[in-house]
Amino acid sequence: MIGNKKKKRAEWGFSRGEVLQKDRVYILSSLTELEERGEHVTQVLKWTGTWGHWLIDWAGVALTIMPGPKLQVFVMGPGGRIHIATRSGFSEENVDATKEGPPYHGMLRDMRRIGNSLYVTGMGRQVYRRVKKDAWVRMDKGVLAPKGKAKGLGFNSIDGFAEDDIYAVGWKGEIWHFNGRLWEKMDSPTDVILERVLCVNSSTVYACGQAGVMLRNNGKRWEIIKQDTTEEDLWGMAWFQGRLWLASRESIFNLDNDRLVAVKMRTKKTLSCGWLSANEDILWSIGSEDLAYYDGAVWHEVSLA
Repeated sequence: MIGNKKKKRAEWGFSRGEVLQKDRVYILSSLTELEERGEHVTQVLKWTGTWGHWLIDWAGVALTIMPGPKLQVFVMGPGGRIHIATRSGFSEENVDATKEGPPYHGMLRDMRRIGNSLYVTGMGRQVYRRVKKDAWVRMDKGVLAPKGKAKGLGFNSIDGFAEDDIYAVGWKGEIWHFNGRLWEKMDSPTDVILERVLCVNSSTVYACGQAGVMLRNNGKRWEIIKQDTTEEDLWGMAWFQGRLWLASRESIFNLDNDRLVAVKMRTKKTLSCGWLSANEDILWSIGSEDLAYYDGAVWHEVSLA
């Protein structure tokens, strides 16, 4: 089912993933031929040094892991379906099946573990939190765009230091902050679409997006990190080895003393990029057609064989 490396480009494409441990990584993939026909099947890949996998019969757009003795892998569909994999089997939930939820307010875009909870967000500035099994509550009072006035408004990414210190970014360069009670719109130095937000430490938050835009907030205000290295849209961000790493569809960069530096992966061929995930030991790059990881010294391309 996974196939071999020679067939990978024609069979399976990759989108997102998350590093749990150095030897345990989960990745979303889709069957290219079915996608082209408007049909959707998601293959969840599990890397432990060798490949394992399972299938979901709908499109997955985000993946998040809840670690611990009862390890749970969550996959989110754009309309709010949630697939949950545990050691004992699979189950499914729905974020909001009413006509006030997705997709009626717009599709969901991101899912993130913040504190001890899962948060999902998407178009119309929707935000939900999972409070317990099969129970999701709205967290978007004061930020949700009214129906009929939500065109061109929405969140692409959410992250937080804690459940009372959350940031969401998205269309028109919007940046909002949640203090546990209220959402507040923050002054943004850009109006381009922001694709990703990342909370790094107790006071530093980064955001990136279209046309190579990078932003930083050190607890006071958002500022543009000026760079002339690329104008490519930036989709992925991760913190690894004490520095910020970013990815476009074609390249990987890191931020070195406020200077954006293109990374030379030195693999046998040029790899597609786009999504990054890391822990203290390893950094993974997930491109539309290629997978690779960086161990702190060398990049290693990973095949599906």
